[in-house]
Amino acid sequence: MTEEGNRKLSLTKIIPAHKKTILAQWCQREFGVMSSKFRAFRANVGGRVNMNSCYWCKRPHLDGEMMALASFVRLGNRTLCQKCAKELIEGTGGED
Repeated sequence: MTEEGNRKLSLTKIIPAHKKTILAQWCQREFGVMSSKFRAFRANVGGRVNMNSCYWCKRPHLDGEMMALASFVRLGNRTLCQKCAKELIEGTGGED
């Protein structure tokens, strides 16, 4: 898990007509590897949160790919791709 002290973790992206920012409490870059076993487990557990793709950019997680996990304020835990996790942790927030 990444300990970021007092610095606030956040992601930002421009959506037509407005800007969206969400705050994260923490982010773990190496949460787990996506696999058919993980997908089957999530299907059996009946999780209401889709973990088959990155929460932020919506890119599907491929088998063998390392997923990140972040806890967002008022949203809970969500998986991220490595690119979005890096933006969150490094503080760039996706404001390119």
